[in-house]
Amino acid sequence: MAGSSRKTYEEKIKVVREHILSFPACESHYRRSHHTSGRKYLSADLDIRNMYELYVKKSDENNTSRVKEWTYRKIFNTEFNLNFHTPRRDTCQECDSLKQKIEASSNEDEKLHFMEIHDSNLNSAEQARKSLTDDIQEAKDNPSEYYGFTFDLQKALSYPKLSVSVAYYKRNIDACSGQNRNINIALIWLKIVHLFDNNVETADHKFMVSGHSFLPNDRDFGLIETKIKQLNYLYIPEHYYNLIESCKKINSFLVVPMAQKDFISTKQLKQSTNNRKKNTNGEAVSWLKIQWIRFLKNAPYKMFYKTSLDDNSEFKVLDLSPKRGRPRISENIDLLPLYTSIRPITEEKRKDMMDLLLYIPTIFHKHFISLNINK
Repeated sequence: MAGSSRKTYEEKIKVVREHILSFPACESHYRRSHHTSGRKYLSADLDIRNMYELYVKKSDENNTSRVKEWTYRKIFNTEFNLNFHTPRRDTCQECDSLKQKIEASSNEDEKLHFMEIHDSNLNSAEQARKSLTDDIQEAKDNPSEYYGFTFDLQKALSYPKLSVSVAYYKRNIDACSGQNRNINIALIWLKIVHLFDNNVETADHKFMVSGHSFLPNDRDFGLIETKIKQLNYLYIPEHYYNLIESCKKINSFLVVPMAQKDFISTKQLKQSTNNRKKNTNGEAVSWLKIQWIRFLKNAPYKMFYKTSLDDNSEFKVLDLSPKRGRPRISENIDLLPLYTSIRPITEEKRKDMMDLLLYIPTIFHKHFISLNINK
């Protein structure tokens, strides 16, 4: 390459670098590895193709020659530690709060304290992601010994979904989902592990870090919610079933409608156990800090738990055996229905539903008219 040609080429490369640097980039406050590696993030609305098209447009406006897209892409990938933000609906409240405190603090000791807490939180999140990856691989490598699955609750999907503005001022039909890090889930695992008709020797339940650790379920929820946004009308629950089943062409979702009889009460299990507030070491048990619970078939009425997902840390023990009398074998404890009658809605909510019938096809009116009222 002649001297003048080399100089021209180097000038083009310099323009490309300047163009890439012209886009605002920020550090991630949610992943420790990216925080320490210095990686920065561009807007989620961008990708390399968009950036190159903007580069071409600018070159045409300035009447300057430009490089090929593959050259632009190579420079981006090899010379810059950049990536694109994935839009987040749920961020970590603790990290958001700490970030504000770090930026606002003028005291160096105080700022260092907040940064240490932030770093610890990011470390816990990385640990959770690694634990999930390792468990998935373990189940794939040893399918006859390990079975793994992820579980999450999607946000309540209210209905009817209408496009008329009046619908925004009416109470929809929905229900709030509860926490799954409590004594109820522990008692259900206790029941499952001690059933005689299964070969479950150990059950591990791990909790991810809110706002950081995202499960495969979250991607599924995103697909469903994107599909919902594309429709103006969803009148009754069955419309949601059909929509969800149509979200994916390959490995489509299987919708299992739940009947009232499918919801069971843990009351009988609670009456046969003792929900102690301290572990066997006399330490207070904070359910919100627990990240890992374990149940063993050969350890009745014992819940082993950790406040981290560190494989090397020791489990603490919560004794759930009853205070008095001989412990009942959980196998013999019958689980009764959670509800014995149809759950009603409030009179105000039913009135709102009746007001909306004007905008709902007549064929679906019976569903709303037959709703029970809480008098």
